[in-house]
Amino acid sequence: VWKNLLTKAQRQALKEMAAIEQLNLLSQDIKVVSESVLQKSEFEELIEALEFVQTIEEFASITEGSSRETVTDAVLYLESPAQKQQINRWLETLDFPE
Repeated sequence: VWKNLLTKAQRQALKEMAAIEQLNLLSQDIKVVSESVLQKSEFEELIEALEFVQTIEEFASITEGSSRETVTDAVLYLESPAQKQQINRWLETLDFPE
C-alpha cells in the first residue's frame, strides 16, 4: 500500500540512494584490496632486502617500522639457512613495535 503512495520521483530517488550506497560499499572493498596489495608489495620488498643485509645496523634500518611478526614471517622466505640464523639472532636483540 505504501509503495503505491510514493511518487515516481520518490521511487527513483530511493533507487538512486541504494545505488550510491552500493557504490560506497564497492569503493570500500576496492580500498581494502588495494591496501592488501600494497602490504604484500612491502612484504616482498622486505624479503628481498633481508637477503642482502650484512650488519645489525642494516637490519635495524631495513626493518624499522615493521612488526616483529612481519619480520619473522619474512625470514621464513629467505633461502640461505645461515642468513635465517643470523637474522633470528638479530631479532632477539632488537626491540620491535607490537
